[in-house]
Amino acid sequence: LYAYAGVRPLPRQGLRETAAITRRHQVRQHPTLRGLFNVVGGKLTTCRSLAEEAIDQVAARLGRRGARSTTAGVP
Repeated sequence: LYAYAGVRPLPRQGLRETAAITRRHQVRQHPTLRGLFNVVGGKLTTCRSLAEEAIDQVAARLGRRGARSTTAGVP
């Protein structure tokens, strides 16, 4: 017997119905821990764009501006 579960954290928005909470991903810098980024939300089908956005934000934080992460043409 096997089981599989996927857990997707949703951003806190103060809404009563979870169905009303956005499923879009968000990449946020932690408010108090310098250098820590939080990835919230998203779907399996958006993992590539989520990864690109996360890498771009971390690279900008490290001062590596100009080059953008692009994996759309990579299998």
